[in-house]
Amino acid sequence: MYPPGAPRRIPIVSVTGTNGKTTTVRMIGHILRQAGLHVGMSTTDGVYHDGRLVYEADASGPRSAAMVLADQAAEAAVLETARGGIVRYGLGYDHADVAVLTNITADHFGADGIDTLDDLADIKAFVAEEIRPGGSLVLNADDALVAGLANRAAVRDRGPTCRTVRYFTLQPGNPVSGQHRAAGGISYELRGGTLVEATGRSQTALLTAAEIPCTFGGLAAHVVANALAAAAACRALGVTVKDVRRGLATFLPTEHNPGRGNVYTLGRNPLIVDYAHNPAAAAAMGRLVRDVWGAARAAGAVAAITLPGDRTDDLVAATAAAIAEAFGRVVVYEDHDKRGRDPGEMTALITAALRSARPGIRARAADGLAGALGAALALAAPENPVLLLYEKLGPVRALLAGMGAAPQAARTAAAE
Repeated sequence: MYPPGAPRRIPIVSVTGTNGKTTTVRMIGHILRQAGLHVGMSTTDGVYHDGRLVYEADASGPRSAAMVLADQAAEAAVLETARGGIVRYGLGYDHADVAVLTNITADHFGADGIDTLDDLADIKAFVAEEIRPGGSLVLNADDALVAGLANRAAVRDRGPTCRTVRYFTLQPGNPVSGQHRAAGGISYELRGGTLVEATGRSQTALLTAAEIPCTFGGLAAHVVANALAAAAACRALGVTVKDVRRGLATFLPTEHNPGRGNVYTLGRNPLIVDYAHNPAAAAAMGRLVRDVWGAARAAGAVAAITLPGDRTDDLVAATAAAIAEAFGRVVVYEDHDKRGRDPGEMTALITAALRSARPGIRARAADGLAGALGAALALAAPENPVLLLYEKLGPVRALLAGMGAAPQAARTAAAE
């Protein structure tokens, strides 16, 4: 398998966090392919080689990482590293060359002994701790729990310095990234709508946020944050600014990032398809609808939602409250996989939480995915946006194909 002179190791990028993992992994993989590498990639929807799906499953654990690393053709590995796999089986690799932590927000409470954000941080920190000597750590400077991981003793023991830690931030004047740059470190920042690589007082422009097709003209702040993280990871591997710029500029929503902020046209309504399933992600989708389609059209927006049944009642209620804040009309449906809940239990819980958070909200139940989407479209006036949250992407894509839904570029949606 490894004749004399053959490489015995390939660069490994491990991405963890609560939200944005899949998009960040896909962005990094796409950039590395633009740089000419053969890339193995594992995400929550499967294992990929050079952008081709070779194994369809929730592939964010160590067994999927092993599949990627066993591919002799792969010249780089980009691995989504989720909580469940870490807790049950470990990482699936020895040490990463680059570890990326996107954010830590409320999710998975009640599972595997996780009850607080600090519990989640302890698990996610394992990815930061297991980088090779001289490897790089990419951290979200806007998230105090993530930024603080650089100061953990177990992380410091791996030897990261100001030159191997790279922060990313959306906030102008973020003190964490500012102090980091002053000490000689590198940060990736959004300045005046442009993604920049900054150190000290110098900066290198990468591209504008509006040039990244899946950012809705730069209006989707959470996607811009993913792009900054991806740029930081790729630059840590030595990818050129030119290749980073080209990779992000050609990262297309439905083609390269299926199921994450994808926009379709159904009749006269824009349909936004996303996997949001916790409070922070749901709130981000509410902001997206308001910022892209404007306050007037957002006021008439409709959401069709399902939420995972293996979360605590409190977490489900908090997610429903985030939906209720942005949507005055909501259709609730249940996925085939109840995740341990009785039939109808999640519908009742979500509906009660919606009405508690927003008295007067129009909330109704529907039977399954197709029924929910049909009900949501019936409630929506022409041109008003409809948000569809899902559990499994395959049935959604099949349903939309059968309805003749046309994919729409996020950049085009933002220009409407």
